[in-house]
Amino acid sequence: MMRGKKDNASIMRSLPVITVLLLTTLAPRPARADALQPGSLIIPMDLTYQDHGMLQAYGLVYQLLRHGIPVHWAIHWYKAQCVEPESAAPEDCWWACDEWLESEPCPFPSFAPDISRRARILYNDGTNPRETFEEVFHGYRGGTFVIDVRYAVFARPVIDAWNTPALWPHNPWARRDPFRVVTVHEAAEGITLPYGSFELTTPPKAALLADSGEARLAAILRAAGIPQSNGAPFPEAPCSPGSCGPGTVNPDLLPPETLFSESGRTCLALSPVFLDTPLLDQDGRPRYAMLAAAAWSSALREEITCESGPCEEAAGSCFTTPVSFHGRRVLHHLNAFRAADGLILTLGEASYALENVRPDAAWPSLDPQASGHHLTGELPRAPCPCDVPGESCVAEGCLDDQAVPFDCCRPDDPRVRDAGLLPAPVTTMGPATLSLPHGFPVFQFDGGFPHPSGPLGAFSFLGGALVSEARHLDTADGHLVIARPGLVAFSDFTPGVGLPVSQNPDTQVSRIFLNALFSTPVVQEDLPNITVNFYPGNACFEPTGSRLAEWLLAVHIWPARPAEDLVVRALLPDGLELVQCDREFTREADGTILWALGEVDDLLQVHCTMVHSRFDDFAFPIRFNLRFGDRVFSREGFAGSNLPMQYDEDGDGYICDDPEPWSDCRCGDHDGDGQDDCYRDECYFTDDEDYMDEVTMRQPHAICACSAGSRSGPGAGGFLFLVTLALLRSACGPGRRPRPPGRRPRAARGWRPRLSRPW
Repeated sequence: MMRGKKDNASIMRSLPVITVLLLTTLAPRPARADALQPGSLIIPMDLTYQDHGMLQAYGLVYQLLRHGIPVHWAIHWYKAQCVEPESAAPEDCWWACDEWLESEPCPFPSFAPDISRRARILYNDGTNPRETFEEVFHGYRGGTFVIDVRYAVFARPVIDAWNTPALWPHNPWARRDPFRVVTVHEAAEGITLPYGSFELTTPPKAALLADSGEARLAAILRAAGIPQSNGAPFPEAPCSPGSCGPGTVNPDLLPPETLFSESGRTCLALSPVFLDTPLLDQDGRPRYAMLAAAAWSSALREEITCESGPCEEAAGSCFTTPVSFHGRRVLHHLNAFRAADGLILTLGEASYALENVRPDAAWPSLDPQASGHHLTGELPRAPCPCDVPGESCVAEGCLDDQAVPFDCCRPDDPRVRDAGLLPAPVTTMGPATLSLPHGFPVFQFDGGFPHPSGPLGAFSFLGGALVSEARHLDTADGHLVIARPGLVAFSDFTPGVGLPVSQNPDTQVSRIFLNALFSTPVVQEDLPNITVNFYPGNACFEPTGSRLAEWLLAVHIWPARPAEDLVVRALLPDGLELVQCDREFTREADGTILWALGEVDDLLQVHCTMVHSRFDDFAFPIRFNLRFGDRVFSREGFAGSNLPMQYDEDGDGYICDDPEPWSDCRCGDHDGDGQDDCYRDECYFTDDEDYMDEVTMRQPHAICACSAGSRSGPGAGGFLFLVTLALLRSACGPGRRPRPPGRRPRAARGWRPRLSRPW
């Protein structure tokens, strides 16, 4: 052994061996392939198995995410669309709707399956006559949700509570009206997620603009079973004064006035900053995944009101009296929310109000920033005089290519005055087709799509050119829906919540709404990293020593983030008994130890004492639950140790505090001088070539043993004798075997850390 160095085994011997329970980040994943094992859970999203439970399937996914269970959204990025299948389906509509490769092709419009696997039916919403636990081979269409088998054991209680009203008294979060069973399957074989799939980690919260049209959108969330941020269901009726907004019983229904962050000021900032608002927190991050508006109008966008009198210009960006509402500033607030990775969804009139607007720096608009045209370009305007009905000449109302103003003709209708979007009547009841690629998350559905029923109809093809990022769902009359990251615009639809979906096509509009809610970057945020360690501080036990060992339970959260209601459970094995801890604990009927630890910032430690009557390698499960706000996490892994019964093999008088118990040339630094008390030049071999006794497998100790009375060095009487022996051979010199071939330290032969896994 080289002088002054320790081998790896000695280092391992001096440390306890532990296991770490790690909840790794469930980070947003780009579209890619991923393999899941058999036993993974599948939530079908096609009409074959989820015709009745379609909307509440989104509510179930919401609750799974709320309970800390990640969910994969299996979407094939490039998949075929069968627009008008016939009884004898064309070649491009080759997939079957029911049993894969055995039943006939789909009798209704559909997209090709995202995944096709054998699975067992766990819950059936009544759409399909197949029996529970029957095995099927199905091509899952419409953007299927999948739970990895690693989290299936945590997901099953959530699914059971969601689908079983008898369990609601103990799971009030699952209570909803109306109630629908959601179909759930269990994969009988492995699943390879297609390119285009995403992993969802965070339950998405929706905010609705209380603009008099909020009841139509609230009905969708109520039908899906997705609650407000305070846990209450979305209301059925429109907001009455004082009943909606922050601090009320309906905190997620936001009157436009609450989004005007400069209320009460006489002078408005030319470049407003939106921090700590109903939509954005103090760091500028979105408080919601999506804000939806159904009746936000061009007139409301241009509305400006002042306190105790008319709004009159004072100077520059100031008014003579404090401003109580400024529609353009609300529009800027919405755009700031979208820029922070929130999603804006508009319906009908609100789509035109958000899109057909351009900046106007003149008083009273005070709007020098780009406001609209996120989906389309602005249509060119003809110079005056005007000969088109419905248009009037506006002095310097347009800019040419050189940004020089000129007199131009602009529509009298404020909805299309700065148009990129134009309304078009619906006259042809043709099928809906989706622009490529078909894997855009917002547009995942199965079956036919309805036509706009409102007076504004579809978005005309004669409007401004769509931006390159836009994806659109069309009919022969125009665009039905236009979407891009951060923005979804519906034409003049009336969303429905009727079931089954196959007989209520307006419910497909609600499904697109829910798809948008679950497709935002907010839903794919990183989860906090959490580790739970439970391990002993002892290195070993001595034959005549105590059988007590100090154990440390440590919980670490990073980045630092406060958590609540932390509960840790550990089922100790036979031969290990908990004596005491510096935090209260209880024993459950089955012997499980429970620590109710309450709040934790980023690090919490509990010191405990255990009595050991077993000294072999062992591991045991440890499970924890904790809550971040309204989110609950449950995970499990293993704890364990290797605390052997160690003997004084080298006879140097030290055992558990000996770094090399098999060699009397090491015994540790017990006098604090920075050197091993036994490792010195005066430690020699005998003249025997064998370092170990071949019979007893022990070292000769007559010369090398460190006696209790002389650990700092040899006595003077033995000095000349040791110098003489130094000329022969050093006991710890190069080329000598520190122990017999094949013999390893106990720590190197012992228990190994195991990877954590779900309960």
